[in-house]
Amino acid sequence: MGILKFKNIKLLVTVILILFVSSMHDIHAQFQPSREYQIKGAFIYNFLDFVEWTTNCSVADKMPIYILGADPFGSIFDEIADKKARIKTLSPENISSCSDINSENCFIVFISSSEIEKLDQTLDAISGLGVLTIGDTKGFAKRGVVINFLLEKNKVRFEINSDAANRAGLKISSKLLRLARKVYSKTK
Repeated sequence: MGILKFKNIKLLVTVILILFVSSMHDIHAQFQPSREYQIKGAFIYNFLDFVEWTTNCSVADKMPIYILGADPFGSIFDEIADKKARIKTLSPENISSCSDINSENCFIVFISSSEIEKLDQTLDAISGLGVLTIGDTKGFAKRGVVINFLLEKNKVRFEINSDAANRAGLKISSKLLRLARKVYSKTK
C-alpha cells in the first residue's frame, strides 16, 4: 500500500509540475510579441526612409509612433525607441483614442484591428495632420489607411493607398511603391 501511495503522490506532483510549466509558457507567450509583429515593427522603422512629410508639420528630434487600440507589438517599439530613423528618434506611445494625440510634429499612427468599427471616425479625426497611418486589417488600405500589412503564405507583405498618402501630405518613394503588393490609386 505504501508503494501505491508513493506512486500516486509522484503522479500528482508530475501533473502539477506539467500544469505549472505549461501555464508559465502561456504567460511568457502573452508578453512576447510574435515573429510576425517583430517583422512588422522592422518594416515600420524602415518605412521612414521611404516616406517624406510635405506638410507643414514641425520637424522635431522625436517622431511619435502612436499605437491606437490593442497593442499587438508588445515591447518591440520599446527596443527601437532610441534608435534613429533618418534624423529622428522614434517615440512609441499607446493611445485609446485620437484625442490622446498630443503632437505638433509629424507622426505615425498604427491603427490596430480592434479599431475597425471606428476607422472612419479615426481617419476623419487625423485628416490634414500629416499622419502616416499604418494598419494590418483586411480592407484598411481601401478605406483610407496609407500602408496596410497583409499576410500571404505566412509572409508579411504590404499595400499602399497613394491617394490617402497624398491627402495626408506624404510623398511615398517610388522604391517603396514598387515593393508594395498592391497600390490603390484613383489618380492613375
